[in-house]
Amino acid sequence: MGIGTKIAALGRRRVVAMKGHVFVRSGDGRRFLVPLSYLTTSIFRELLRISAEEYGLRCDGPITMPCDASTMEYIMSLLRCRAPLDVEMALLLSIFRGT
Repeated sequence: MGIGTKIAALGRRRVVAMKGHVFVRSGDGRRFLVPLSYLTTSIFRELLRISAEEYGLRCDGPITMPCDASTMEYIMSLLRCRAPLDVEMALLLSIFRGT
């Protein structure tokens, strides 16, 4: 295991994230491998803020995101295709209306 890798514990099995990536978990438990560059986007900053409020700040294991797996898949697809900021913000508003 080299420098710059992250480990996620899955029961007794350990999985190493590729360099430049981090594991996060959706609210329903599905694991996602996220490029570190995504963590600076508006949508991920807000997800991380809400996650800290809902689940607290953990230092062991993947961060739990405050949305389900299908929403995480959609967010990841938007970021892969470099959707405009207004699309990210509209998604955030639709997901977190009322929080």
